[in-house]
Amino acid sequence: MELTSQDAAQELITRRKVRLCLAEWARHKGFEPAKHHLLIINEIESFLKSEDEVLLLFAPPGSAKSTYVSVLLPSWYLANHPTKSILAATHSVEFAERWGRRVRNDIANDTKTLGIELARDSQAAARWSLASGGEYYGVGAGVGISGFSG
Repeated sequence: MELTSQDAAQELITRRKVRLCLAEWARHKGFEPAKHHLLIINEIESFLKSEDEVLLLFAPPGSAKSTYVSVLLPSWYLANHPTKSILAATHSVEFAERWGRRVRNDIANDTKTLGIELARDSQAAARWSLASGGEYYGVGAGVGISGFSG
């Protein structure tokens, strides 16, 4: 299917919006951020632009912290920093694999939109890399992380 120049321009606009704004990436993935989600997103984006070393987000269960921080943020961050590494630590290997698989699959499905692609040998759910050198490593409690330079 051949794109019209208008469709191509719209695709470029979508790509730019998604890469610049985590809320736009969320919308692209089918989420409509509520006000408290926008607050979380704003804090994340501000933190990433700052020199601060730690960001703590506290919110009640069911407020979509995992969706925005563990599922949407890693792919969006890697789109903007394709040579960086992410260490995603959680209380269980099951969560690490589930979230790692979702992030990996989002990148595979939205390669053109994000402007990044998985390395050809990246099949694992919780540990994979980008063709550009960036990495993702998801671990559960008790898993050793030595040798990972995130």
